[in-house]
Amino acid sequence: MVTGPGRRRRLVVLALAGLATAQVDAQQPGHAVLEVQAQRFDAMVRSDIRRLDELLSPDLVYTHTSGSTEGKAEFLTTLRSGRLWYLSIAPSDQVVRIFGEVAVSAGRSAMRIRSQGREQAFAIRYLEVYARRDGVWLLIAWQSTRLPDEQ
Repeated sequence: MVTGPGRRRRLVVLALAGLATAQVDAQQPGHAVLEVQAQRFDAMVRSDIRRLDELLSPDLVYTHTSGSTEGKAEFLTTLRSGRLWYLSIAPSDQVVRIFGEVAVSAGRSAMRIRSQGREQAFAIRYLEVYARRDGVWLLIAWQSTRLPDEQ
């Protein structure tokens, strides 16, 4: 058994190795969250209700830029009805923070939608929360704010 300064050096090296591993591991879940987000946005644009059903938590709270809030069933019904079509979603400036089994993601997005027959293009800031359940990241909350039109 090593004691004294040699042991301390070894513990410091092991601690630093552990930190390096933690940083790499912390990056992986962030990438996994962004991948799930990309799948969700793609499903929204394709109106793939079946895939969205898999990516959204049963207890989802979805707040639109208008301030209206829907649960999962209501949101899927809105998309299924055609009252709202996502034509394109282009996220940017994304930051993901992982807190155990919860991930908080924030960013911007350029949006193109058709709502009640009228096409609109605008930019948003969003904050979303994911929970990892049985190893799968599910969206549990979405809040978006429409940004002022750029002149």
